[in-house]
Amino acid sequence: MKIFLTGATGYVGGEALHNLYHSGDKHQISVLNRHAESKKAILDAFPGLRVVQSDLDDVRLIEDEARKADIVFHLASTKHLPSSQAISKGLGSRDKPSFWVQMSGASMFSVPDIENKTYGEPPSETFDDLEDTEKIRKIITDNPARTVDHLVLTQDKIKTALLIGPLIYGTGRGPGNTRSIQAPKMARVTLQRGEGFRVGAGKSVWSNVNVRDLGLLAANLAKAAAEGKSGCWNRDGVYAVENGKLAFGELGEKIAAEAHA
Repeated sequence: MKIFLTGATGYVGGEALHNLYHSGDKHQISVLNRHAESKKAILDAFPGLRVVQSDLDDVRLIEDEARKADIVFHLASTKHLPSSQAISKGLGSRDKPSFWVQMSGASMFSVPDIENKTYGEPPSETFDDLEDTEKIRKIITDNPARTVDHLVLTQDKIKTALLIGPLIYGTGRGPGNTRSIQAPKMARVTLQRGEGFRVGAGKSVWSNVNVRDLGLLAANLAKAAAEGKSGCWNRDGVYAVENGKLAFGELGEKIAAEAHA
């Protein structure tokens, strides 16, 4: 498979790249690199990769790279519409099977809490990506801010997979950022304050997933594309990935306990 990947030095993108590179499959991998100083780190970690030096605003280049690829992993941004449109145009112009894996985020499920300011309250509804696919799709299509997600869902010719990332944890194995955001930031604030904290009742719940499981999913999707597997793309390709869930108040308590241990 010819693979084009964005976000190679990011937390999720780096882990996905690690899994794709070490999958044992004969992939030809090209990565978009936005920072010149990162090129050496990428090639040191993954010799033989092709590094394309540019950024997400270079839509002509991205369109051309997508046209040359069998599958695109757009993991650098969940909201950059021009680059996503370029991927859609490039893959859509191919006369061979084309695949697009796009990163999204579980903040799409938090809109009611934000609008009603019910921070810290338990969720009124949870979603299962097998049983509630149409509900999830409707949440996306009803939200004008989810422009990239909507573009992915409306593809016909291109086979797509939308990865809805929850709270991600664990140490990544990419050549750049190897840490998550939420829990480390909560730990930093806890250490600065000298005590734990919670928002409201602390009962808001997010699913969580280890970054290595997320990276493995990326490699498995590339394998499914190479083998021409059905049942995992487009309407079947909305993945609300998780391997557990935890209330933020409980997470805060665990962090505070470790900080004072």
